[in-house]
Amino acid sequence: LGTGVGGGAVIDGKLFRGGSGNAMEIGHIYSSKTGSIEEKIGKKGIVKKANKLLLEYPKSVLANKKTLDAKKVAKAALSGDKVGIKVFEHVGKYLGQCIVSGVRVLDIHSIIIGGGVSETFPILEKSMMAVINKKLGPYYSDDLKIHKATLGNEAGILGAASLVM
Repeated sequence: LGTGVGGGAVIDGKLFRGGSGNAMEIGHIYSSKTGSIEEKIGKKGIVKKANKLLLEYPKSVLANKKTLDAKKVAKAALSGDKVGIKVFEHVGKYLGQCIVSGVRVLDIHSIIIGGGVSETFPILEKSMMAVINKKLGPYYSDDLKIHKATLGNEAGILGAASLVM
């Protein structure tokens, strides 16, 4: 979670790349009602939701910002700002839907959430898990483990570096 909503799958110890090397672009799951998941919870979606909520909550710390970005909204959420918290509860809902689709298609048992926006995991987790628990039966959810990546926002750069070493 960061600039967009990406994904990856390790199957039998190997990174699954797909037919053309673009597998697991899970943010591009599409719904005719809402568009892609990435449109809802990528960086543009986060800012769009925050701007919409600022109309309802003009006393938010975000109301004083000349420009918004996903990092500012995340920082506001982590400091207890109502708009920031509502944005990441919204992110959790859509992330939960995305995870439900991935689990149903791949029958996976372990999910790691990383990227710059993953620091808001404690905020988005409740709404994410509500969707997962509602939409996945015990067959899928009993063994499902969801963790925050230990490398956080550094995972991508460290992964890229490991490929050239």
